[in-house]
Amino acid sequence: MAGRFHIGAGASPHPFGAPDRGGPPLEWPSAQAAAEPELQAFADHWRTHCGPDGAPAPRSALDPLTLPRAMLGRLILSEREGPRRYRYRLFGTEMRDVLGRELTGKPLDAETMDGALEPFLDMLETVVSERRPVFLSGSIWWEGRAYRTFHQVTAPFRASDAPPDALPRFVCTLVCFPA
Repeated sequence: MAGRFHIGAGASPHPFGAPDRGGPPLEWPSAQAAAEPELQAFADHWRTHCGPDGAPAPRSALDPLTLPRAMLGRLILSEREGPRRYRYRLFGTEMRDVLGRELTGKPLDAETMDGALEPFLDMLETVVSERRPVFLSGSIWWEGRAYRTFHQVTAPFRASDAPPDALPRFVCTLVCFPA
């Protein structure tokens, strides 16, 4: 049974772990996340669709028929609407169940990130500006439980009709929860 993603004021823990609130910090780049076979497979899939000049893969490379079915429920696709402005275009069903809410169509903002916005925006902007995947590790609070470790890889994708040198318009994240 999935727990509700939670943050509150005062004594409530930070959802993504913050040293000042009793949880571990986000870590990126993360060697632990990069060692996860499923995350490495997603990064390899991305690399096979990149241009010979290193241009990010086109958005069309995210065809659900070419990705392992087990990955689909943990994918998060966000569209970059401007500097440090993103909107969830797809929020996988497993992620929805883990967090206890549907975020598809919503902006990635302080409300949807429950106060953990800035570190994630920093990471997303790195993915876009450096045009490469970033592996991240952290922990998430499950209401009534404790922190649970997660690993993720986030990769940039350009609009399918964009020239190869265009700034990536999409970022796609695959999340895994190690045992």
